[in-house]
Amino acid sequence: MKVYFRTDASHTIGFGHLVRCISLAKSLRKADFSLQIYFIIKYPDSAKDLLSRANFHYETISDDEDEFIFLKRFFLLNERTIIIFDNLTDYPPDLMKTLSERHTTVMVHPYSSSRFFSSIAIYPVGHLDENVLLGFKESRSKTKILLGMQYCLLNDEVLSLEPNKTFPFPPTIISIIAGGSDPSNTLDLIYQWLLNANLKEYQFRILFGKASVFASKNISILAKNQIQFLPFSMEEIQKSDVVISAFGVTIYELVYLRKPVISYGHTVQHAEASERFSARHRCTKNIGNIFELNQEDFIQQIDSLLKSREQLSDLFQNTMGLVDSYGTDRVSKTILETYYEEKKI
Repeated sequence: MKVYFRTDASHTIGFGHLVRCISLAKSLRKADFSLQIYFIIKYPDSAKDLLSRANFHYETISDDEDEFIFLKRFFLLNERTIIIFDNLTDYPPDLMKTLSERHTTVMVHPYSSSRFFSSIAIYPVGHLDENVLLGFKESRSKTKILLGMQYCLLNDEVLSLEPNKTFPFPPTIISIIAGGSDPSNTLDLIYQWLLNANLKEYQFRILFGKASVFASKNISILAKNQIQFLPFSMEEIQKSDVVISAFGVTIYELVYLRKPVISYGHTVQHAEASERFSARHRCTKNIGNIFELNQEDFIQQIDSLLKSREQLSDLFQNTMGLVDSYGTDRVSKTILETYYEEKKI
């Protein structure tokens, strides 16, 4: 049996989708060694090293080829298989319906209307807007929904680290992260605010991704007093006492590691998600849309939290049991069960 992952990675869009797909692919391979697993990608130069190291083959969609036509032609000629979509492409409903009539289709965190025709829709999160689920009910979709943090697709690098058993107080090392690409350049904004702040008791480490503006700057010149610049890595995150993070997939990795987190949004949608997650689970401190704050607001909020043993203790305690290391195994088990169920129909 074959399994195909349709995902992408680049310095512009980041590597989060690809990395979690590789984790899921490894889990599927562990569950059934006979599986033949392939990736379908658009940007092979960005993805090939990661795929090669994980020993997965890939097919490429060329720049001059229409992806929808490619997928329809490619899969209509294939025997029944599993197709896993993990990207932001808004696939047409008729395409997904056609593919799902012949194959088991899986969509990871989808928002497009085509999600109602997939075999499985996975929302491995704790911040989902309830209206997303309402759409499935209204459409009378037969899609199987996997919702919640028990389905978090953590990667090997995260799982190799030991979650915190306690938290240090007062905190000293504060890491600041914004995903692989930081498209809204929030790290630079926070850097400017910290330059003029009176927070000398802390060591701030700005962990930048490969597509961040800091990746091309002379960071040795930019480093000032207690502010350092380092390439993003989970090992550096592990050394942190508190993390200031743009809301995204990394939040769930931080919850798994039991790190107290100050969370912000770089768009209206991300700010709303940050607020929902904080209100529901109380394991992160939401400070809202970063572009609706000023330096005084930002410094006051983080300084207040960093000086409060009670607040930090609450954040730490509330991470307990939210995210574990078995999310990929739960997802892969459901995917394989669904494939065999649909094959009998």
